[in-house]
Amino acid sequence: MLTEYFNVSRSNPTARQYLYRKFPEHFTWNKSKKFWKPRKVKRIQIGRLVYSNPAVGERYYLRIKLNHVRGATSYENLRTWQGAMYATFRQACEVMGLVESDKSLDDCLTESAQFRMPCLLRRLFATIMVFCECTNIQRLWDNHLNAMSEDFHRTCDNSSRIEQMVLRDISYHLTSMGKDIRHYGLPELHLTEEERSRDHYRELTEEQNLGFGEDHLKIVETLNAEQMVGYEEILDHVLKNKGQVFFVDGPGGTGKTYLESFAC
Repeated sequence: MLTEYFNVSRSNPTARQYLYRKFPEHFTWNKSKKFWKPRKVKRIQIGRLVYSNPAVGERYYLRIKLNHVRGATSYENLRTWQGAMYATFRQACEVMGLVESDKSLDDCLTESAQFRMPCLLRRLFATIMVFCECTNIQRLWDNHLNAMSEDFHRTCDNSSRIEQMVLRDISYHLTSMGKDIRHYGLPELHLTEEERSRDHYRELTEEQNLGFGEDHLKIVETLNAEQMVGYEEILDHVLKNKGQVFFVDGPGGTGKTYLESFAC
C-alpha cells in the first residue's frame, strides 16, 4: 500500500497534497489488484499508520516522516530535506526538527553538571535512558562519565571500579522504573555472586506471589469444545516441559483472548 502510494504521488500531482494517513479519504485500495483508485465521492474515511515504538529504530522514524510529509514519491524522497538526501530517516527527522536530537540531551547533562550533585546526574542519566529518544547512549555515557563519577573519585582511584559504581547506581534507578541496564548498550555491569542470588530470588519470589482465586481454578469448566482442545494441547506442553509457540487464530468473538488469558 505504501509503495503504491508513492506511485500515485509520482503520477498524479493532485495526490501530492495528501498525507499518507489522509489518503483513504480520497482514494480507495483495491485489495485484489493492489492499487489505489480515486474516490468518485469524497467521504470521511479514518486512516491510520501501524504503531511503532522508538526502540525499533528506522521504522519508527519512517512513521514520523509519513505523518508530516505530503505526497512522498519514494523512500529516498522521504529522506530528503531542502535538496539534501540523508542516510537514515532519523537524520531526516532531526534536520526537520521532528524529533529531539542527542545534542539537546548532551546539553542538558552538561548544564546540569554545573549545579547538580553527581548522584542527581546519575538519576537524570537514567531518566534520559528511559524516557528520551537518545540514538547513541554510549556516546552520552562517554561524554558525562567523569561528571557522574566525581563523588566516587574522592574515595577510589581505580577507574574500572569507579565505572562499575556509576553503572550500579544507574542500574538501581533503572530497576525502580522497571527497566534493565543490560538492554541499553552500556559497559557491562559485573554483579557479585550475592547480587546475582538476590536478583534470582527476587524474580522467583515475584513469580510465586502471583495470586489467583478460586474462580480461576473453576474457569476451565466454562471452556467450549474448541477452546478445550487448545487448552489441553497447551497444558500438555507445559506439564511435559516441551518448548512450543502457539498461534491462536479465528474470527472475532470466538474467545481467543479468553483462552489465551487462561492458558497463561
